Amino acid sequence: MAVPFALVGLDHGVLSVSDVVAVKAFYQSVLGCTVERERCDIGLYQLRVGRSLIDLVTVDGKLGAAGGTAPASNGRNMDHFAIAIDPFDEDAIR
Repeated sequence: MAVPFALVGLDHGVLSVSDVVAVKAFYQSVLGCTVERERCDIGLYQLRVGRSLIDLVTVDGKLGAAGGTAPASNGRNMDHFAIAIDPFDEDAIR
């Protein structure tokens, strides 16, 4: 079956975090990520990783509260990842 789009790459990954300051510091100082956008009002912090983004969502923020429990020693903090496609034609995809 032919698909009506091409895969471009990883658009973004979303991580649920309890300590956004520490996580941002790690990704910026160790990996060299840069801040793309911050929406403190909803608990969203986007970091640029080349052509992709890492979205940090605080577990106590508006977005994080909708996503479930905080990461734990036996839990995971990966919320989701999104693949970039081109062209994006919602009707054709559906």
